[in-house]
Amino acid sequence: MNKNKYCVLTSEPLVSRPLVSRSLVSVSPVYTLLTAMLVVPAAQGQEGLDGIEALEEVVVTARRAEETIQDAPIAVSAFSEAKIQDAGIERPEDFLQMVSNVMFIDTAEAGDTQVIIRGVINTRDVDQSFALLVDGVPQPNPNALNRELVDIQQLEVVKGPVSPLYGRNALGGAIIINTKKPTDVFEAKVAAGFGNGKQRKSNAMISGPLIADQLYGRLSLSYSDWDGVFDNLFLGGTVDFHREQRARSRLIWEPLDNLSFDLVTEYSEVDSSAIAFNLQVPVLQPQFPRHIDVNDTSIPFSNNVRSINPQRRVDVSLKTDWATDSGTFTTVLAYNDNNNELGSDFIVDFSNPLLVPEAIDEFGVIGYTSAPGSIAYQKRNEDDLTVEVRYASPLEQPLRWSVGGSYVEQNREVFVALDLDNADGAIQNPHPGPQTVLINEWLETETEVWSVFAQLSYDVSDRLELSVAARYDDEERVSTNLNRVFVPLFNEFPGLAQTFEYDKFQPRLSFRWQALDHINIYGSYGQGYRAGGFNQPGTRQLVLAVDGLPATTNIQDAYEPEELQSFEIGLKSDWLDGRLRFNAAAFYTTADDTQIFEFTPVTSTRARLNIDETEMQGFELESTFRASSYLELFGSFGYTEATIEAFAADPGIVGNDVLGVPEYTVNLGFQYQRPVNLGAAQVNWFTRLDAQRIGDTPWDINDNPGTVRDPVDLVNLRVGLRGERWSITGWARNLFDEEYNQESIISTNALLGVVNFTAKGQTRTYGLDFEYRLN
Repeated sequence: MNKNKYCVLTSEPLVSRPLVSRSLVSVSPVYTLLTAMLVVPAAQGQEGLDGIEALEEVVVTARRAEETIQDAPIAVSAFSEAKIQDAGIERPEDFLQMVSNVMFIDTAEAGDTQVIIRGVINTRDVDQSFALLVDGVPQPNPNALNRELVDIQQLEVVKGPVSPLYGRNALGGAIIINTKKPTDVFEAKVAAGFGNGKQRKSNAMISGPLIADQLYGRLSLSYSDWDGVFDNLFLGGTVDFHREQRARSRLIWEPLDNLSFDLVTEYSEVDSSAIAFNLQVPVLQPQFPRHIDVNDTSIPFSNNVRSINPQRRVDVSLKTDWATDSGTFTTVLAYNDNNNELGSDFIVDFSNPLLVPEAIDEFGVIGYTSAPGSIAYQKRNEDDLTVEVRYASPLEQPLRWSVGGSYVEQNREVFVALDLDNADGAIQNPHPGPQTVLINEWLETETEVWSVFAQLSYDVSDRLELSVAARYDDEERVSTNLNRVFVPLFNEFPGLAQTFEYDKFQPRLSFRWQALDHINIYGSYGQGYRAGGFNQPGTRQLVLAVDGLPATTNIQDAYEPEELQSFEIGLKSDWLDGRLRFNAAAFYTTADDTQIFEFTPVTSTRARLNIDETEMQGFELESTFRASSYLELFGSFGYTEATIEAFAADPGIVGNDVLGVPEYTVNLGFQYQRPVNLGAAQVNWFTRLDAQRIGDTPWDINDNPGTVRDPVDLVNLRVGLRGERWSITGWARNLFDEEYNQESIISTNALLGVVNFTAKGQTRTYGLDFEYRLN
């Protein structure tokens, strides 16, 4: 059996292949490209073009079929195993922040990750705006993204609507995670790391044959413990701790040469902090004399209740591939179960009939003082079942096709409440319990989605490919009110069941034209959608009467599906015998009923609502250049203009920016590595630097003063040594300790005016990592 049978990547130099087959591993803007070109004479003088290898080739599955990244007529960024190790990628934010026109937000709790791709926002408490696949298996629950990335083979970020390829909710793009497959020879590895904030982490892997030439297994374990760095001035300790442990196994059984079964099981537990936000209220806080300021990071934490966020997740999937002369028959059966709860201090004094924030404490901070204050508590449990069947033709023929169908079943329970603060610094009672004051949401939602899909690609000539894909989804969602506690103006609908039914046809058209041997031009048109749903019955009545929101708010008891269509045109090119790569893409996207999130500060209502029409347009420039055998330069520039085009509830905000979408992103970096003598042994010394600038970012669709965050500059640095079986690496993230707020949640209240819940961005972290391979 071939040792590399399961490898999906190739690393051979491209000089032996057609120039059109190239990889995109990392990227740079035009001015970086021009600067890199100036280095060519010096590099040639030292080694000559023939002495420098071409850039690494990466095979991607962005269109659900293997092809080189430069051949794929779609915008996709990929990180191979080598680049994952080089960049120190351990969590989703580590690679997502390296991709142009992508924004990652992780603030409220361990499962609350938001990914904004090309201005398509990923709102809280709704389905994600991107498809997530792990080892080819769809993950319907967005909490699946936020995980430790251990034993990963490859990562891909696909931009633009790919719902016809991946199904509902893939209107922004797709994130594809491929873990390493079991090997037919014994492999083992152990790793450990230490850092500031009392960070401790470790992981281990073992892989090999269980039955010769038939059954192969792989087991990976990981543990991380982080005390955090933001101090709690009231209770002591920190407010941003995070602990996670994860076990993952993968078995591949090949009873026949053309038949394989791939069984993956994963179990994880998280014990983390939650809702580490600070509140800005200009009418009460002297440091905000006129209005809020999303750039202000001066407010300390002084919570009198320690937050909780326990989470448990189980994933099981079985993927079967049966290859025949006419094509490959693939089936997927997957089950996911996620239990998540969180609680934290809150800002309302329930002894006051007006429900106003608690008094300013000794640290000059609104709220977060002792009883009779309040506690915010939430529970979100979900289990998912996914069944998919697909039949695909061989990839070598001029006419390539695939057809299939899928079924997804989701059961989700969401509970959101405000509780009394018992003045003991703890969240301890069952929920709902006698201390429960207001249940903002208690819904059980059952969703069923039936889908059929097909894809066809045809090589019109050696240089022109045309592709068409289509998908039809039929979805039913039933949401039942579990709240039987009568509260005036709100929970007046005990047991009410609301039904949402929706069907959608989603096409995608694309072409790829090989203009020259080293230049591909492509274009595409695609559609996508995200399902609608329900807020708690009575939500609109509550926020108008108690939170004092104006009647122009579009918060309703239900929110509509979001529909999107997008055009894209792009260029992929390679130069200097495959050492220099330059790619560019431009896009124009329109969306109807864009889903956004609004939080009301008095009743702690988490509501979903729609903006009638939004428009996103922009471009990306990406490049990488191997300047010498030792030095690689890379970077990217992305620009997005995301605006509100129609909003019947409040026409005055038309023309304003969509919240959370940076005007631009810039990524620049280099990696330098070369062999050095360490005593009698030769090792590789390496240095890698990644710099990112996130442009002006608006956080308020009403465009109130002080609601646009200034550009943020982040720099990560890694330095280390690698031997044949070992490595030691020193690292620093946010090297220059940039202080910024990662997210601001802004709301308007009749009594308080414009208020801001803001979450601090991660300050500088640093540490030392060790790895040893046993074989």
